[in-house]
Amino acid sequence: MLNLTLALFAVMPIFTGLSRLLMLLPLVLAISVVHKAMKLPKMSDLPTAVLALWATIVVGMIGLGVGLLVIYRLLA
Repeated sequence: MLNLTLALFAVMPIFTGLSRLLMLLPLVLAISVVHKAMKLPKMSDLPTAVLALWATIVVGMIGLGVGLLVIYRLLA
């Protein structure tokens, strides 16, 4: 029964459209906090460094998605 449930989630994903992009935001935030917490010598610099890394990753992912979409539309 569990295998059938997992197979249904693979075929019909729960998160589609804009919700996938919104799910990216907390994931990137968590990764940014952990990465910067391990790298920074002063914890007082953590919020600004995390925000900068978070914005860089999110903008890069959106840019990569738009770029791949443009290439796909040009080839299709």
